[in-house]
Amino acid sequence: MGMVRRLRAAVATGATAALAAGCALYPARVVTDLDAGPTVHRTRWAHGWAFGLIGPEVDMTGTCRNGVAAVETRLSFLNLAAGVLTAGVYTPMTVEVRCSVRPRVDAAGS
Repeated sequence: MGMVRRLRAAVATGATAALAAGCALYPARVVTDLDAGPTVHRTRWAHGWAFGLIGPEVDMTGTCRNGVAAVETRLSFLNLAAGVLTAGVYTPMTVEVRCSVRPRVDAAGS
């Protein structure tokens, strides 16, 4: 009986881990109406919490002087491993920010 119970627990744990890994691998990309330039800033360990529900803060105001053209977040293998080891409490992610070539021009001309 003990061996069957352990086997069921192992299968349930493996299935849960596979489901969590599959759900966590989808990247998110946000694109603005600004033209993207060649400058990309990457943060490999942006700190997220609670399975990524509390996302990281990345301040690019001083770095992207013309504004941000695109932001992409994703989990690397090591990010995912850290999330699994902490049972989702700490969920780091990789964040890539692409700066704009030129600043936004207001329609009013100011």
